[in-house]
Amino acid sequence: MKALLFITLFFTQPLWAEHPRDQWLSLEQVNQDINLAASAYQQIHPGYDRYIDSEELKQAWQKIRLNAQQNNGMRLADFYLQLSETLALIRCDHTKAELPKNMADARETTPVYLPFQWQMIENQMVVLNATVESGLELGDVITHINDDPIKNRIEQLYKYVPTDGFTDHSKINAIAASSEHRGGALDHFGALMWPTQTNVNITYTSLTTGNSHKKTLRRVVYADWKKLNANNKRNFIDAVKYQQLSEDTGYLKIDTFVNYRNPIKPDKLYDPIFKELQKNKTTDLILDLRQNGGGSNEPHHRLLAYLMNAPFRPAKDVRIKTLNLEDVKEHIFTWEKRALNPKASRFNKNTDGSYSFKPNVLDDTQWIKPDKTAFTGRLIVLTSRNNSSGSTNLMSALKSRPNTTFLGEKTGGSVEGPTAGVLFFLKLPQSGITARIPVFRYYNDVDNFDSGLGITPDVPVTQSKSDLIKGIDTILQAALKLSK
Repeated sequence: MKALLFITLFFTQPLWAEHPRDQWLSLEQVNQDINLAASAYQQIHPGYDRYIDSEELKQAWQKIRLNAQQNNGMRLADFYLQLSETLALIRCDHTKAELPKNMADARETTPVYLPFQWQMIENQMVVLNATVESGLELGDVITHINDDPIKNRIEQLYKYVPTDGFTDHSKINAIAASSEHRGGALDHFGALMWPTQTNVNITYTSLTTGNSHKKTLRRVVYADWKKLNANNKRNFIDAVKYQQLSEDTGYLKIDTFVNYRNPIKPDKLYDPIFKELQKNKTTDLILDLRQNGGGSNEPHHRLLAYLMNAPFRPAKDVRIKTLNLEDVKEHIFTWEKRALNPKASRFNKNTDGSYSFKPNVLDDTQWIKPDKTAFTGRLIVLTSRNNSSGSTNLMSALKSRPNTTFLGEKTGGSVEGPTAGVLFFLKLPQSGITARIPVFRYYNDVDNFDSGLGITPDVPVTQSKSDLIKGIDTILQAALKLSK
């Protein structure tokens, strides 16, 4: 019996953890963190049971407790995975868990990232960029990782990736690349699910030879992985680009609305562009938002002022779930300190127990007049699976704009309005994991929407692999053809 007990303890409670992910949490530690998380989300999250019955979530929290009970505890990595799986059930793209500091720091020194970036095109994992050492080229197709079919790995990742509503089609982009998850979910969650030796074996179909090859590659650390996507604009000030394509057509590309790291007044970027559109008497404007996942409110509100032809309000209502945070206040923090002590005088109480901001409190619910240089011509909006949050909110408003066409892919996000805005960061004391809880639920000022869905383009177009290899932007070419 003693020998059996020793074996059980040896394999379930490792005494010498080689990596932070192998840190052992006791049953009591798991229960403390889960009890806190379950209580906080149910109390605060304004969309907690919008897309799933609260009883199902109760069972999901309990499942983690039972798993820990069976092994008298749990590895930190497994706890993070199971927590992420439960949070994804809420179907909110702003609801997710961050790695604890020790695991996040390890990503800077432990090579767990594949040495290439990729995109799913025509149902194939196509290489976009790779390290020189890897020898991979644009257009190579990865079919297996360590002899495991890539489609099998991707299917296992879906349950951990959050998304708004029922826009599961958008998850594949986050699986490929996501700054929110310190790398795409394939690497981020994969490093906790599968063995991550420094070397990884891949099977790929070479664009050059057309044949299948096997190769051993060396994984890279997070900093080197980010360099592969150096063109990704993380701040609004760097993400706005305008080009006059022809006498009649302009092209405006905005890759993010994130404006809090290096803030700038949006009109400083927008005003010269729209004055030029007026001066050139441009009739068609292509607005490229395909890399834009959202960000700050002011850049997208001000952009609407330059695009709408009548007064508008972004949202007809914004709600929070509770004014009472006393039970969890010691465990949460946020950049918006006022949210920790909400004043009842700023809200109207609703019959369901939630609280609506009074109309004059937030910019989101106030009417905005079009700018004097607002563009009134034909607008072609380029969409993609990357769109969510603020970029989808902007498109939701543009749906009512005359002479506007959406072209590209189905988006993520929520036309009816996401749970977003201010985020609370819940620090789970035993595991060190920080979990994000959105505080606001937006009710966009739209007349028609399909619950849980984003924008469906008027003209569906996807990037073709053959065009990618030739350096041709399939979706932009379709927009140019439409504008002509």
